[in-house]
Amino acid sequence: MTSDHIHWSFQYDGRSQTPHFGKQLIEILSQTAPTSQKKYTVLPNYWKGYKGRGGEAPRDLSIGEVIINRTREPSKNWHYDIRFLNTTSGENLHLDFHTTDDDYRTLRDTWRVTATNSAGDKYRQFTCEGHITSLGDQQRVSLVVNNTTLPVGHIDNTHPITCNWTLFDVIPNLAHQLKSSGEQISLAILEDLEKVREPVHIGYMEDCTLPLGDRTRKLSGFFVYGAGTLPSYWWLDQQEQVIIASTTFQTFVLTGDAA
Repeated sequence: MTSDHIHWSFQYDGRSQTPHFGKQLIEILSQTAPTSQKKYTVLPNYWKGYKGRGGEAPRDLSIGEVIINRTREPSKNWHYDIRFLNTTSGENLHLDFHTTDDDYRTLRDTWRVTATNSAGDKYRQFTCEGHITSLGDQQRVSLVVNNTTLPVGHIDNTHPITCNWTLFDVIPNLAHQLKSSGEQISLAILEDLEKVREPVHIGYMEDCTLPLGDRTRKLSGFFVYGAGTLPSYWWLDQQEQVIIASTTFQTFVLTGDAA
C-alpha cells in the first residue's frame, strides 16, 4: 500500500489535485510528536480542481487545526476545552463543557459555545450556554442566547448524551468491546453542543496497514453514522488513539499527541 492507495475512507486524491492528499497525510503522521495538548491538522477532502494554498506550487493543504484539551477534575469527572480554527472560513470555534468519567463521556452541567469569524460586523461573534433538563423518560436540551431560552430537542433516556468532539476519547474507550462483539453501540450526540443527533451508531469496520515511509502502522477502523448526521470514519493505532478521523468534508490528522 502506497500514498497513492491508502484507504478509501480517507483517500481523496485525484489527477487534478495539488498537493497530493495521501502524501501530506502520511507526512503529517510521520512527524507527530508529544505535546501538552492533543492536536489535529485539518485537511480538506478534495473536490474536482481544488488547489491548495501557496501560489504556483502549493505545499500546504491544511485548512485549520483542532486542539483538544481535557483535564481530570477533583471529582474525577472531565473538563473539555475544544478549539477549532478553520483558516479557510475564518471561523474560530470554542467549546467549554464537562462530562462524567464513563466510556461515553456523558455530558453534564452547563456548557458554553463561542464562535467568532473574520467578519467585521455585529455578526462576527456568537455565544450561547446550554443545559439538559430531566423530563421523566426523556431529557430536554436547551440553549440560552441573548437571555432567551431556545429548545433544541428531546433525547430518550436510553441513550447516553455526548458531544461529537468527545468521540476522540469515546471510540478508544469502546474499541475493544466493538471489535470483540461485532455489535454496534447507540448513543445521542449533541453536535458542536448545539444540534441533537439521535440515534447515532458506532461500530467496528476493519483493520488496515498504513505506510509511513520505511515503516508501517497498523490501524483499526470504526464507523459512525446516524439520523441527521453524515457518516464518518475513525482510525486508531495500536495504542488505541485516534490518528485519523474522516468526515464528509474534512479529515483530521494527529499532529501532537498528549498523554
